Amino acid sequence: MRLYVLFCLLPGAFISGFTQDQVTVQGKIIGFTPDRLEFVNPINGFAFPGFREAIALDSSGSFKIQIPLKEPGFVLIFASMKTGIIIAEPGESYQVVFEQSGEANSFQVSGPNEDGQNLYNSLPSPYLAQLEFRTFGETNDYQVYADKVNRQKTDQLGKFKELLDQGKISGSFYRNVLIDRNCYYSALLSTFPLIKLYRGQGDSWNPSQYPIELKQQWKQIWTENPPFDPKNLLSPRWYEYAKYYIEYQKFLGDSVDMDALKQAYKDKLVNTYQIGFVENLFSDEMAETYVASLIYEGCLQKEYEKEWLEIFDRFLIKYPKSMAIPYLEPMVNPVAEYYKSTRSDFTKQMKFIDHPDQIKTLAGCLERLKGKKIYVDVWATWCGPCKEEFNYRESLDEVLEKKGFEVLYISVDKEEKEEQWKEMIKYYRLEGYHIRANKSFTDDLTRIFNNNGSLSIPWYLLIDVNGKIISRNASRPSDIDALQEEIGKLGY
Repeated sequence: MRLYVLFCLLPGAFISGFTQDQVTVQGKIIGFTPDRLEFVNPINGFAFPGFREAIALDSSGSFKIQIPLKEPGFVLIFASMKTGIIIAEPGESYQVVFEQSGEANSFQVSGPNEDGQNLYNSLPSPYLAQLEFRTFGETNDYQVYADKVNRQKTDQLGKFKELLDQGKISGSFYRNVLIDRNCYYSALLSTFPLIKLYRGQGDSWNPSQYPIELKQQWKQIWTENPPFDPKNLLSPRWYEYAKYYIEYQKFLGDSVDMDALKQAYKDKLVNTYQIGFVENLFSDEMAETYVASLIYEGCLQKEYEKEWLEIFDRFLIKYPKSMAIPYLEPMVNPVAEYYKSTRSDFTKQMKFIDHPDQIKTLAGCLERLKGKKIYVDVWATWCGPCKEEFNYRESLDEVLEKKGFEVLYISVDKEEKEEQWKEMIKYYRLEGYHIRANKSFTDDLTRIFNNNGSLSIPWYLLIDVNGKIISRNASRPSDIDALQEEIGKLGY
């Protein structure tokens, strides 16, 4: 993400440098004060939420952005946790207002097709269509689910058709809404057979076990709205829909090869395998957009798979002039740094608990550390929030050293993550005691966590010199002042 200095803005100000190949958005934020405003510049006509630019706001919360746009496109704007969307036309100007009043948030657009713009922004808009799946109720009958989804779609589009008939929105605006809503609801319909696919898989699964009727219904979705149709790039929902289509091809398509797929998973090259389908089924422009989105999304998980380095290198060769490259480099660079760090040795301060297979409980683990005051960090390599907390490691170490505490990092990763667990200890420079909990140990942690059989991480505890828990829910490293105060109240 890149940060730009704000263009000063006054109502009715002359817009210098304005051309027909750009869109101008000017506006104000009321009721809250984010430190910056972010927006998405469409690439190949597609607005991927991760490819963001940023501007600073002036003291009044006013802003102005100018976005290159040669074709109609969706402009995504982010102010803190609020998202606003403009279905923009080249050469047009829009006024917007983000407002927060109590618990209510609003995003209002003034300008071309403003009634349609505001109707669009009033629609349920989860980051992923899949997140709306459960709102339609639990059912094992696809047709029942599809009928509910299609009724909602028809109701929504009917409101836009009324605006079109009343002359309040243009025909081109209405067509763009249709493209977007078709992608969104195609993704939502695809969620049902996709979930059935994932739930039904096991070690011995093969495509013949998938219900034929459901396979036909899934195929009907993308037959009616082909995700490889170039016009669908217009919709911010296209990538999600295209991913579900690729999952179909990967597991159920005419050219499915389960032996090759299993080998790709074994070799940790499943994304490379997936890209083979993408490049065969989509145009070059759509494939470029898909792969760029895939790289960004994959690196965002911070699993640091080496595969992303190889995929990005091939992307640079195939699409050397891609506008996505500046957004991808900051995502891929940490992966390269990660593998550089794994070649180093553990420091003397990175200490592993001996004979971890013999430790079945937290009490048993703490017995090995008796006489020490301990801050426990329960984490896993797959846990994004856990890894975000490692960014505060230095301030945590400083406070704990001053208070006479040491850190015990307990990973709840499964055995197959052993190598990655140790790699991340090096990468995040986690100095302290380490153990990867076995199943019995993890079950004991779940019992202590005491939340109806579930364990939520990251989770932090404070332990006294006798191995007794003195704080079952200690503050996070990111809330270091609260942690320091908490330790002080405990008499340390």
